[in-house]
Amino acid sequence: MRWERKKQTSVQQIDFLPAHYHEEYARRRTQASRILVICIFAAALPTASLYQYRLRLSVDRQLAEIDQHHSESQADALRLARLNGKLSEENAMAQLAVFLKHPWPHTQILAAIIEPLPESMSLDEVIIHRDKTATKGPATEKGTGKKAATTMLPAAEDLQTLKKQAEGRLVVRLTGLSVDSRQLHDYLSSLGRHQLFTQVELDSMESEPSRDGQKSIARFEAHLVVQPGYGMPGSSAVGQQAQQDSRPEKHVENPS
Repeated sequence: MRWERKKQTSVQQIDFLPAHYHEEYARRRTQASRILVICIFAAALPTASLYQYRLRLSVDRQLAEIDQHHSESQADALRLARLNGKLSEENAMAQLAVFLKHPWPHTQILAAIIEPLPESMSLDEVIIHRDKTATKGPATEKGTGKKAATTMLPAAEDLQTLKKQAEGRLVVRLTGLSVDSRQLHDYLSSLGRHQLFTQVELDSMESEPSRDGQKSIARFEAHLVVQPGYGMPGSSAVGQQAQQDSRPEKHVENPS
């Protein structure tokens, strides 16, 4: 038993193969490993290419959708710009049309003055003029140069020109005779309540002897400021008829 164990332990493996054989074997194993790795990569390459192809198709579809939305947004922006331009033009035309209605007809002003005139009074002179020194309109913009004039719409340019020509308040000056001073004040008060006038003032009143020598006649001078018309600064022409009943009576100043 001891002899067998000793025999087994003393046995050694003897390699009769030359060294270059082991080197060739190791080289072949390395080459086989490389071929296996190459095969794995070669098998995975079509899958990766197919994935990349599908990914590229998805990106192309998204780009096509983005291009379509971009084209639609550009068309919408162009349409909006055209609509805004048309709206600005129509708005300018509307403002011009409204402003062209601002001059109250002189017949309407004269009718408002003559209608409440009592029999004890007579008017010698009625002068309607525009007082540009009493009120100054909004200051015109300076420094904008020729650029603002070129970008202004024709209707807006016409409106600006007409507004410059219509600057100031419209004043009616009355000169006449009155037998009764009380009726004169009542007459001016009735004019102050009229929707066409914003201010009524008695400028002067002088007594003159009558021709028959029984009653004195008062010669008076007064002025009335006409309500600004449509499109004018401070205009409240719209809805005046509805506010006529609730309009407070204006104070008529009597010069001392």
